[in-house]
Amino acid sequence: MRLSLTLFLLFCAGFLAAQNLLPNSSFEITALPKVTPLYLSASWVIPTQGSPDLMTPSNLNRSSPQNFAGYQFAHSGNNYLGLLMYSLFQSNDSKRFREYIQNEMTESLVQDSTYCLQLFVSLADSVVFASKNKLGVYFSSTSIQSNDFFYLPFTPQIMVSPDTFIQEKQVWLQFDFQYKASGGEKYITIGNFTDSTEVDTLFVGGNRSEPNNIGTYYYIDDVYLGSCDSIPFDTGVGLRERDLIQRNHNLFPNPATHQVNLTFEVEQNGHFSFLLYDLQGRLVQEQQLRVGNEHRISLGGIIQGLYLYQIRNNKGEFLSGKLVVE
Repeated sequence: MRLSLTLFLLFCAGFLAAQNLLPNSSFEITALPKVTPLYLSASWVIPTQGSPDLMTPSNLNRSSPQNFAGYQFAHSGNNYLGLLMYSLFQSNDSKRFREYIQNEMTESLVQDSTYCLQLFVSLADSVVFASKNKLGVYFSSTSIQSNDFFYLPFTPQIMVSPDTFIQEKQVWLQFDFQYKASGGEKYITIGNFTDSTEVDTLFVGGNRSEPNNIGTYYYIDDVYLGSCDSIPFDTGVGLRERDLIQRNHNLFPNPATHQVNLTFEVEQNGHFSFLLYDLQGRLVQEQQLRVGNEHRISLGGIIQGLYLYQIRNNKGEFLSGKLVVE
């Protein structure tokens, strides 16, 4: 009996791991290096001298949800990664600093097989530029590395958001792709593979006087690569649906003073809550949402400042955004 149970558990673990070819795909497993940053994400390596940041609740100024780059809850779990696309305050355009992450897949890709890739991206609050056609995904049969801080001269097979600036700072943007394997790909590398002389930027507001803000810095979470039948979050081709993520909502006015209006459909027997958090991640208000499309939420007793709100159901799924109280 004990042997049968052990074999069953091993089978289940292997099956679940096989669904996603990327170990530690949501950056929840951490490792302690000897140098800063204090934490790294297990299974993800840094192929250059750049230093991506693991945002985790116990990681000093690289904490989650509040950190040096902004304020954002993880898309799932507690952790997510911060990745610098490029900085714009150096004088040498062709050698602007950027960061990459790399993961060794649990198995090599099979020639002519189609795989689905999914990842979630959010622009950090503090940066003043958004970009498009710069966040690339490169598949290779061997690990790629460099001993400097600059761009890797490879052509990514997938380009995230090639035509639209990624400028959303409030919510996580979901990106889905299909990739037909050449065969033998074992590594995935994510970052900006374009020379900075070709960077296309959009000013999104903020403090230009702070050098660290002059560039583009993305939060990344929940990277999936595997069968299109096992995608964790619904894309129209996966089998699993995340009902809450598909719902549109609108919160207004924003900034607000005494109350806000929320348009969000709650059906009969639906269980949804509106939660408001301060910048230290403390819950300052919770309100159950009743059946209907329009909801009024009082802000009485809430002091002025920036807050993060969530619309959450009883399955733990949520939508989120930022609210300014004046």
